[in-house]
Amino acid sequence: MFKNKIRELPLSEGEKIVGVIHQGKILLYLKLSIPSAIIILTFFFLFFLFSLGDKGILLFFALLAFGLILFARIYYIWNNRILVITNQKLIDIDQKGVRQRVVSNILLDKIADVYYQTKGFWQIINRLGTIYISLNDDKSGFEFKNLTSPQKIQQQILRLKADLVNDKTTKSDQTVKELTDRLNKLKAYLGEEKFNVIVGQD
Repeated sequence: MFKNKIRELPLSEGEKIVGVIHQGKILLYLKLSIPSAIIILTFFFLFFLFSLGDKGILLFFALLAFGLILFARIYYIWNNRILVITNQKLIDIDQKGVRQRVVSNILLDKIADVYYQTKGFWQIINRLGTIYISLNDDKSGFEFKNLTSPQKIQQQILRLKADLVNDKTTKSDQTVKELTDRLNKLKAYLGEEKFNVIVGQD
């Protein structure tokens, strides 16, 4: 289901996905520890709750349902809060809740700089960090928190940006060369005098 959602992202012609990045799994495990504890403790007190009769049985299933729903919600939000990297742009999918999602696109050629910060002992030992992206307008900026191996992500984004800029420069040079070749062929076909008249030269 998640992979299908990734495939459904609107991409331009020639654009392809080169990376899908989640926040560090350690964050997921820490958040899941709460519903996991609720589920485990519910089963731990299974016999005690059942000994209370109907109210105890109802409480058992209520606690179990609460733990499972909370577990599913936390995992769903983590799994759908991603940074998608393509060869043309970054797609920031910020899953706020089960029903709320904010999607932002950042074109690679609009990026001015990419840097990262690893802060505190906890981030260092878990190889986590925050990626900061500044844009060419000097007004906009984005940050992506608690990503694993932020240095590799930074280098990947900068490399893709350089490749995109080089590709556009190459295509522009090819277009100019093709136009020059066509003009030279037209000049040879018409003759220099007629050609100069057409282009407005005396």
